[in-house]
Amino acid sequence: MILNRFFITTFLLLFLFNSNVSDNNYGWGKWKKTSCLKGLDYRIKKGVYNKESKAYRWKIQFRNRYAKPLHINYSAVPKSKSTSKKYIATDRIHIKSNHAIYSTYYDLKEKRSISIIIDKVRVGVKDSGKFYKCSK
Repeated sequence: MILNRFFITTFLLLFLFNSNVSDNNYGWGKWKKTSCLKGLDYRIKKGVYNKESKAYRWKIQFRNRYAKPLHINYSAVPKSKSTSKKYIATDRIHIKSNHAIYSTYYDLKEKRSISIIIDKVRVGVKDSGKFYKCSK
């Protein structure tokens, strides 16, 4: 009887854990490579409408596949405006090495799709010195 309870409890816990893990990928787009760094990927997920900001909450994940940390400026912009010169990458983030994932979000009024702009990249432990030259 005690052994049956143990197996049932273990099974339920494993089922709940696996359900939560699979929900983490629900709704996310495919990983995309950036045009600047082949080892930096990102993916986007459209979240719920935020009544306070009167915009949609767009979730963004960056994945660093390099053995060194990355330091980047990025911005999320409406896809229709992504080629405009008026948009610059304004938010600075630091992504750990070896498949580390950094999650963030942007509130944008865009309903359909967004683009990610990346610039001012540094590779290495310190976020100082010259910026990496992106090959475009």
